[in-house]
Amino acid sequence: MKFFIFIPLLTILLQNNQSKTNITGSITPDTSSVRHVQDGLVSEWPDPMFQTDKETNIQYAADNDEQDLYIAMKIPDFAVQMKTMRMGMSLFIDMKGKKREGRRIEFPVKNENTGAGGFNGGGASNEQRSDPNQQGGPQKSLNKATMRSRFVMNLIKLKLFGFGSVDPYPPAQELQMPGSVNVNYSWDENDVMYLEYLIPLNLLEKAPSMDNKTISLGWKINGVGMPTSSSASMSPGGGSRSSGGGGFRGGGGSRGNFGGNSGSGQADMEKMMKEQSFWTKYTFH
Repeated sequence: MKFFIFIPLLTILLQNNQSKTNITGSITPDTSSVRHVQDGLVSEWPDPMFQTDKETNIQYAADNDEQDLYIAMKIPDFAVQMKTMRMGMSLFIDMKGKKREGRRIEFPVKNENTGAGGFNGGGASNEQRSDPNQQGGPQKSLNKATMRSRFVMNLIKLKLFGFGSVDPYPPAQELQMPGSVNVNYSWDENDVMYLEYLIPLNLLEKAPSMDNKTISLGWKINGVGMPTSSSASMSPGGGSRSSGGGGFRGGGGSRGNFGGNSGSGQADMEKMMKEQSFWTKYTFH
């Protein structure tokens, strides 16, 4: 009798441990006709369509017409922007409404040579290491633009996984390709980052109509691997450097720099090191 009780209990425990990220809420599409323009801006998206992930402060929305699925993101936090551009991010689409990660769009694409170094200085100049949020006016935007430019090579391609190809290492493709997934991005005058995805429905499912079909959408921002003691103490140029203090700072106003002695600085550093993900549901209309 005890044996038969143990099996269901074990099954429940295994199911609960498969993923720690819950699917939070669902996106309510705007039933009015929104004319989506793939320009990397989100001005045509009504504000009520967006939901917010509390941990990253990322806002996201989805909509569709008869041909395409549209997804928009706002990333206001500069530290999250830097982590996303440096370490890469994946958008998952599960047509069964669960949390499977087989089909995904990788953008930005992480450079395989990217490590944790840039988050504690990474050989950046003093100008790059100064906190752009502690300076006003044009200098603030200039410093942010300078820091973004360091990762521009991660923003010129995307990768598709699970869209019909069985290749576990698909080649990167252009951001703009007719008949395929398209991605656009931009920043506004307040240094908020915007992402727009266009995904042809015929790449997702061969069906006459997807009306009222509910799917799951998930995002994962890769974490930063902790450097070894030797790599943390040596800069790429061979000189020594401290693994604390210095460079990469948050985008939240008065935040301390990652690696500082303050509690907020330590919390920021921990956020940058760990993988962050969130899921939601979307129903086609």
